[in-house]
Amino acid sequence: MSEDKIKLLLDYNGLNNPRNQQEFNRQMYDKVLLISETRTSAVVQVTESAVFPNVLETENVIIQARDSVTGKKINIDDYATNQTIEVKIFGDLVNPINILILKVKP
Repeated sequence: MSEDKIKLLLDYNGLNNPRNQQEFNRQMYDKVLLISETRTSAVVQVTESAVFPNVLETENVIIQARDSVTGKKINIDDYATNQTIEVKIFGDLVNPINILILKVKP
């Protein structure tokens, strides 16, 4: 007996109502694969105050800035939307700054 012959007993509306076990398995596999490929962090390097695309596509982020050479934390003012992130750096910079962006659950 093959998976395309096994009928499902329940309705799976969230999975577009698969008709058999084979369709159910394929849709579950695709969902798990999507979860594993979802980015949860990003690093952007800047040399001055900047606005750049938000690759995490959520405003629920933690943004931290560190000197790319010394690793010292840099004070910044930041603002995030689903599309962009804006960082304002106070003072003069000696080295480029790594901006770490971490996605958090709302």
